[in-house]
Amino acid sequence: MTQSTPVSIRHARTYRLLGHFQSMKKEGVNFYLNLYKNYGEAVFLRFAHRNFYFLNSPEFVKAIFVDHPEVFIKGDQYNPLRLAMGNGLLTSEGEEWSKQRKLLNPIFAKEGLDFVLPSILKEIDLFVGSEFDPNKVYDLTEMMFDFTLNVAIAAFFGDSLSKMEKEKLSIDCNVVMKFISRRMSRAFKMPLWVPNKENTEFIKSREQILELVKKIYLERVQSKNLAGKDLLQQLIDAKLSLSEVFDQTISFIFAGHETTALTLGWLFFSLGSHENYQDKVYSEFKELKNEISPINMFNKANWSQAIVNETMRLYPAGWIISRDIKEDIELNGIFLKRGRIVAVSPLVLHRSSRYWKRPEEFFPERFIEGINDFENVSKYVYIPFSVGRRNCIGARFATLEMVFFTLEFFSKFKLEIVDKNIGLKGFVTLKPSHHIKAKIIKRDY
Repeated sequence: MTQSTPVSIRHARTYRLLGHFQSMKKEGVNFYLNLYKNYGEAVFLRFAHRNFYFLNSPEFVKAIFVDHPEVFIKGDQYNPLRLAMGNGLLTSEGEEWSKQRKLLNPIFAKEGLDFVLPSILKEIDLFVGSEFDPNKVYDLTEMMFDFTLNVAIAAFFGDSLSKMEKEKLSIDCNVVMKFISRRMSRAFKMPLWVPNKENTEFIKSREQILELVKKIYLERVQSKNLAGKDLLQQLIDAKLSLSEVFDQTISFIFAGHETTALTLGWLFFSLGSHENYQDKVYSEFKELKNEISPINMFNKANWSQAIVNETMRLYPAGWIISRDIKEDIELNGIFLKRGRIVAVSPLVLHRSSRYWKRPEEFFPERFIEGINDFENVSKYVYIPFSVGRRNCIGARFATLEMVFFTLEFFSKFKLEIVDKNIGLKGFVTLKPSHHIKAKIIKRDY
């Protein structure tokens, strides 16, 4: 820890049998923002029989995710995810996780992802090439979920799937994702062996995804001629078994497409409310459109990158990160007991006036070099992709997708948000209180 003065933990007041559970359910995201505002960076909470430490400072972030990752692990609160994703990179622990990360790092590294960029750009071109009625109101939230799922499927499977298989896979992925999201937000979780409609649909959809992955996997293994330049082939070339390929595939599709979809939705909302930034992206595209390569264009797209970064600051999809405490440990004067849970909120840190100027304002300039915020903010205060050895391995993939989409879309269209009165709704990910809707108008200049 770098903080010299130890802090003391405060106990948030509650008079209810279920502890803070009802207050959290009632207030949602604001419950955590208010905790930070009223009690500071270290708060003790109780949700029914579970005890939590809510710790938010750059020093705590560094201690938990960088200095002592072996103490703070993904415990049983991640079990709903394990139902869908098995023992993939997102849900595994210990030596199994270390082995997977070492194997996958070269694939998702900066240079390693160049091969999948054409798939991303192809899906972007298909979307921005669509015809939009300027008088119609479009559901951007729904559209972004469909778009990012298409990108994830294209990146993983390339041209291996028929149109019908893609449509079926999309339906099954949505069924599984909604099941997991609902399950993670519930205090009581119905055992999976109970044959109710929800469980039955989840099991069926997961099995159908497995069968599709198995089909493509066996085709690739048995015939070298079918090998493609996609992420699935990279996993096969890395000698992963069928079960390992399935776990990584479903982890990537689920973890990647929802978070990116939500971020793009919030980006639309922010730029739809700030037309001057739409024009900045348009001007940037005109300036860069003749670059010799897409990567050159990406590297020089300072405004588009800043807008994506500012969107993730205000609206981090992974808005709260929790870990089980594996053993007793003291952090900066606070004694944390084994078996309890520690939680950190990127949303709280990203909107803290202790670390940011005008924290509630959409101000992409703060991510442009030369602006004070860019130079002064600690890397442990801005953590949209988490931090430390378990940071998001798909961060570059998502950033490439979002920056290129922003450039291409606003080079051709302008947005008019229909309802600007949209709040935050935090479950597993940070969602809008209701779907973001807008008119999409083709640029006439």
